[in-house]
Amino acid sequence: MNSKRPKLTLMSRITTAWLLYEMATATEASSWALAMVGSLVMLASEK
Repeated sequence: MNSKRPKLTLMSRITTAWLLYEMATATEASSWALAMVGSLVMLASEK
């Protein structure tokens, strides 16, 4: 389980960076909503 933790953290950070990019470039409400859901999932996985 501990060996998977660094990979999960790395994936969370990559996902966060991608979501921030999507939010910065998004023009559609659906993209913004998807980014918000992704951010909440990322926060939940960090605990």
